[in-house]
Amino acid sequence: MSAKLYALPNPPLSDIPAVLRNIADSIEAGEHGPVADAVVVLRGDELKIFGLGTADGTVAHYMLCCAAQKMQEPML
Repeated sequence: MSAKLYALPNPPLSDIPAVLRNIADSIEAGEHGPVADAVVVLRGDELKIFGLGTADGTVAHYMLCCAAQKMQEPML
């Protein structure tokens, strides 16, 4: 299994609010199957982590660890 990075069409990744709206639109369109949980990490004045759906602290931590592992797999 290899990690998949999803290309997000316009706007540029530097327009974070617009990119988040595009992700929400793709979820609503069913492009990712039924989404039950999400984690958003923001680095602004401080690091903030948002667990969405059923992603409480434990689930959010697990999801972030799984995401880190998927990103590392191609390099291992």
